[in-house]
Amino acid sequence: MVENISLIKEVQEFMGIDEAQKLALEYLKTISYEAIARKRVNNCSEVEIFYVKFVRALFSDAQNIYITTPLAMLQSIDGIDEIVNNLLKYDTQKNIVILDLDSNEYKYKGSSCNTIR
Repeated sequence: MVENISLIKEVQEFMGIDEAQKLALEYLKTISYEAIARKRVNNCSEVEIFYVKFVRALFSDAQNIYITTPLAMLQSIDGIDEIVNNLLKYDTQKNIVILDLDSNEYKYKGSSCNTIR
């Protein structure tokens, strides 16, 4: 997965492969997911794939990151707090917006995630 993540820096910023992969590994270590660095997508859980996609988004030039219906994608988790807590570990100036359905509102009750209707 580290190759998948690092490709963004290699293409958009012309960063060298070794440097980009080292940075990708550091980002995975930030949330204690460095064990997935050498895995292939078919060997990853849905949560691991979610974090790979998120780190790729952090590496992109985009200022805004939109996460749409994460709990539908991550059916093995009960609430959003674990995800939000991991996302907050990254010191980023990007805007992170989670969009979800009204029917999932109860899953956000009491969480650290701000909700706007």
